[in-house]
Amino acid sequence: MNTGGQVSKKLSRLISQVKRLDLDDPTRGRTWAIVASDCASLAGCFREGSKERTALEDAAQRAAYLSSPGYVDWEFEYREGVLQDLLVVRHRLGQGEAQLAADAEPNQELRELLVLAGTPHSAYVKLRDSLKEARERVLVVDRYLDSTIFPLLKNLAPGVSVRLLTISGKLPADFALELSLFSAERSDLRIAVRCGLTDFHDRFLVVDDKVYFSGASFKHLGRKVSVIARLEDTAGRVLSELEERWQSAHPFPFQ
Repeated sequence: MNTGGQVSKKLSRLISQVKRLDLDDPTRGRTWAIVASDCASLAGCFREGSKERTALEDAAQRAAYLSSPGYVDWEFEYREGVLQDLLVVRHRLGQGEAQLAADAEPNQELRELLVLAGTPHSAYVKLRDSLKEARERVLVVDRYLDSTIFPLLKNLAPGVSVRLLTISGKLPADFALELSLFSAERSDLRIAVRCGLTDFHDRFLVVDDKVYFSGASFKHLGRKVSVIARLEDTAGRVLSELEERWQSAHPFPFQ
């Protein structure tokens, strides 16, 4: 598969999006937020310190600035700066001068993602795609879990074991009913919920042998700036701590 070609196509779509952006559209802040997120994602396809990565990170920063509510000063100039950065990267790709990362892939597995304010759909899609990769087990750890988790779980392959760890005081009143209905519809999944999470601030997602953390609750991703990252050095220790909390938590619904 031609990874450089894939990146080039995504760059071209992004360039077209920026060119078509109407500076008189009162809702353009949301579009700028999406552009910023896409630029940041593409930056990860290039080597650390490369001209391409620097240009895309600069473009992401400019677009993020333009996504701020009420920001209008120098917008035309900033848009031209974003376009110039994107065009330079595409040109270098076309000339074979770009320094692609060894594992560059526009749709590569989630490792580190900057979630910008105003991009809830982009964050949802990335989370959904990560869950689709599950083959054996999923563990979701979130103090503010609610029914928004079920649309995500619908994307899981049959036979996956699902565990949800949260605290009872934050669950919606009809969570037990929705859990029962969902379990009946997706009887091919093995779902268990436990409550008793008290001393974890961050949120965690375990997909088979991969451990991710999120600074924001999964249901709030994209409302404010946050980060999702895959843990490496501390993954084993964190997973051990999460397993201890699971074992000491109380099964839900309560008997």
